[in-house]
Amino acid sequence: MGTFKGTITTKIVPLASTFTVTFAPGKVGEQVGRTSNASGISSTVCRGVLTLLSVEDGEVLLQERPDGADSACTGVPERQTYTLLDGGGLHLVVSGAALGSDPEGDLVKQ
Repeated sequence: MGTFKGTITTKIVPLASTFTVTFAPGKVGEQVGRTSNASGISSTVCRGVLTLLSVEDGEVLLQERPDGADSACTGVPERQTYTLLDGGGLHLVVSGAALGSDPEGDLVKQ
């Protein structure tokens, strides 16, 4: 539970953004979090809602759906895998992002 924040970077063209995720308790199939992703090249902040898909061996798999209608945000549902790091941080890997950009990065607890 709690809020984590850090920089994630896309794979195709290395564009960094500030990513924040807040988790709440829940079970598989339930909404367990919210995200915000602030682009490093514009003032756009894209938001999402997370549904828990699975938890196993220090890894949490979630499905993100866009929350809002900002035309600058992709509107593409993405899968996010969070892995627990030594020291209590999280490593995020996104799959299914627009154009295969699939960003990843480390997040620290706020």
